[in-house]
Amino acid sequence: MQRYFLPKSIIFLLAVFFAFACNPSSNKTKAPVSPQEKLSGILKDELKLEMVIKQAGKTLWLYYPREESFIILSAGDEEASVSKEYKESLSVNFLDTTFDGKTFKVDYDIGSVKAYEKNYGYTTGYQESFRQEQQNILSSVYRSFADEKTKPDFVVLVVTDITLGLEMTTYMAFNDLLRAFQDMSFGEEYTRRIVMETPKGSKSFIGDKKGRHLDFRELTWGEFLAKQITYRVQYKYTRSAFRPGPDTEKELLNIIIEAISAYDYIGFSEVVLSDLASKLSKSFPQQDILKRSADLKKNPPGRYIELKFM
Repeated sequence: MQRYFLPKSIIFLLAVFFAFACNPSSNKTKAPVSPQEKLSGILKDELKLEMVIKQAGKTLWLYYPREESFIILSAGDEEASVSKEYKESLSVNFLDTTFDGKTFKVDYDIGSVKAYEKNYGYTTGYQESFRQEQQNILSSVYRSFADEKTKPDFVVLVVTDITLGLEMTTYMAFNDLLRAFQDMSFGEEYTRRIVMETPKGSKSFIGDKKGRHLDFRELTWGEFLAKQITYRVQYKYTRSAFRPGPDTEKELLNIIIEAISAYDYIGFSEVVLSDLASKLSKSFPQQDILKRSADLKKNPPGRYIELKFM
């Protein structure tokens, strides 16, 4: 009887085929990983962070319970001192922005005060480890969602010291985060758009590793812009290189227009400025705001650039 021999290469391919055919699991296609699962993996496996991730509509919530403080107090460069000299400066005594679905309402009390310089000999700030963690978390969000067709509108990062009961919340539009990683020239504007609320405290935060005290709900563009308007005003009056002028109504209106025009938002009917000191209110209809917004885009304000020479 004549025998036939198969080439070794054919035998190898047949062996591989039958091995895969006899193994049902090998024929299964892996389910696609969602961006939330990808984010969870990066946070847990790469950064070693235990965080709670919640998606509420188009709002991505990130809750980071820390067992150590993110705030630090340290001795300053100068000794504690008080000065009898004062400087006249504009102070934000009260500020609150709300949006009821139609109207942006800004209640404010901004006026000139005598500021006597006081130095308590110490400074407050954020732990360097916390700053790095925050940067890594936002980078992880970018890596997880940048290439997705469906992206969130907003990202809310809540960092809580569950030992002392302190909490800081940061709000941002996802497209701003996306642009910040892709456009280096966007950095200055990004600092005005990302909303970092002043840390607050509550005993209900202590020991809460799951974020049970939070309302993980979907934000609207109106709510987000109300928060950003407040943040932009505080930024202008406390941190900006361009100091505000004496016409508070004009300054507030310009800030509101900048915020609204940054996102081409038209889902409102009017803007109301309410001066608590004078008890006077003034309304600006949507048409007026949008016209001013269009003018602002045609003639944007100049940029401040500081050059340091060695």
